[in-house]
Amino acid sequence: MVSGSFDTGLTSMASYIGNVILPVCAGLTLCVGIYQLAHHARAGERYVTAAVACLSASGFVRLAEYFSTQNSSQDQFYYAFLSLTNWVGNVVMPLYAGVNFVRAILSVSNGGMFELTSMGGNAARHVLVGVGCLAVSGGLRLLEFFVTSGAGGIH
Repeated sequence: MVSGSFDTGLTSMASYIGNVILPVCAGLTLCVGIYQLAHHARAGERYVTAAVACLSASGFVRLAEYFSTQNSSQDQFYYAFLSLTNWVGNVVMPLYAGVNFVRAILSVSNGGMFELTSMGGNAARHVLVGVGCLAVSGGLRLLEFFVTSGAGGIH
């Protein structure tokens, strides 16, 4: 008989699924998407979305683990909100920018580069969203730098 509580077992199972199984599933999904793209299938964007969903679920599990290990001081909600903002700005936004750049490449390769008749097409929209995500992420990092450098100089 194994000693331990039911809560510990559930936590270990969630950690294993989030840290091992879901990233492996994301990698396999990307492999299938690349294989489908090589055979001129138009479902490449679905595979990219599925891979991002696997990686996002893995990130949410890691985020929940991080939140559960924080201390129970009076500033717990502030630090949880700050951690969530950091995670969204430093992980989710660059990942979503990469997804949009891949979607732009897939939309150009599916329709052909010379078949685009206007700049308002899907490729231009995906590139603009990707650049916007990187701009927001960079802006948050710049604000974080200013806050940390300003907080260190106060006496």
